[in-house]
Amino acid sequence: MNPRCLLTIFCIFYSAFPGSGQAAPGAPSIDTSDFHDSAQHWYNVNTDSADRVIRALPDQPKYKDTQIREIADNVLLFQRDNGAWPKNYDMQAILTPEQRKAVIATRSAVDTTIDNHNTHSQIVYLARAYGILGDEKYRVACERGFDFILTAQLPCGGFPQIWPNPKGFHAFITYNDGVTIGMLKMLRDCADARAGFEWFSPERREKARAAVAKGVECLLATQYANKQGILQGWGQQHDPKDMKPAKARKYELPSLCSVDTAEIIQYLMGFDNPDARIIRAVQAGAAWLDKVKITDVKVENFKTTDSKTGKPVTDKREVPSPGAGPLWTRFYELETDHPMYATLKSEVVYTFAEVDQERRRGYAWHSQKPAGILAKSYPQWLKRNNVKTNISK
Repeated sequence: MNPRCLLTIFCIFYSAFPGSGQAAPGAPSIDTSDFHDSAQHWYNVNTDSADRVIRALPDQPKYKDTQIREIADNVLLFQRDNGAWPKNYDMQAILTPEQRKAVIATRSAVDTTIDNHNTHSQIVYLARAYGILGDEKYRVACERGFDFILTAQLPCGGFPQIWPNPKGFHAFITYNDGVTIGMLKMLRDCADARAGFEWFSPERREKARAAVAKGVECLLATQYANKQGILQGWGQQHDPKDMKPAKARKYELPSLCSVDTAEIIQYLMGFDNPDARIIRAVQAGAAWLDKVKITDVKVENFKTTDSKTGKPVTDKREVPSPGAGPLWTRFYELETDHPMYATLKSEVVYTFAEVDQERRRGYAWHSQKPAGILAKSYPQWLKRNNVKTNISK
């Protein structure tokens, strides 16, 4: 049967039951935004990958944010036997019986990962679902996920992209895609018994507190200092052997990353009564972001043809635009702070136009995320902690 017809029949069957998809006025909801990264990969990226247990069907229906029990049950459905989750599925998808059966059949698979804002987002959701619904199965699953995270933390305090059995760059300390910072934010909430973790046991809170301390040490140890000894930012991934920025995919070369630097200093600014080392790290990271910002340039979309197939596509380009910005490139060259790009042959290039068209279209090479931190969060943090803006080596 055609997949679209099958899905239509399923949707009619699903909607026939009272309460299916209908939320009472004023019903509580839980934020699902941390699921969106993996979800959009399921729907839009490498959709034919052999690693996918199930594939999204055309017009796959989704649960509303207010359907907490249904979403939480989905989260339980995808949880592997080791306590964590595979990436790139939608926790809000209303699955067909065939899809559910396929997921259940792979529960023993060892394909769990922390990549694409995965695993920590499921743990947080289950914690909040338990707080609202009081169903013990959500508490048990949440604690299993938490215990998994403790085993995944590297001796240096960071987190790898994949666990267990990471290989190659997947074993590096990963800041990209919310890996280490996502874990540490969740662990800090656990330690402080807040943001849904108010019910956490004192024993697990203490373990979370210890994990956060290790994580902070990792953040401080991996902040890059140039040859003049000036602290700057952080890379997307760092080798735990020497704590220096390291290469991941072909176009992700050792460099400093503006987006991850912004996320790290945002996290560090969340500590009450920060010590001198955290203050120094935040100031240095903010100073570096301010130094490398780009103005009077914008990125625009334009219609063209695919360089390989000749089909119409939307491409991207940098263009002069007086008054625009600030804007940051994703990568900056070590030591020179020069905006840096790379080709699929791992060649360093210094203009956006030299990037392979497919990667230029399919990768986030620019960001404005640091702007809000520099304009608002950082000045507020300085004032709150009575910190002077100048920094020293």
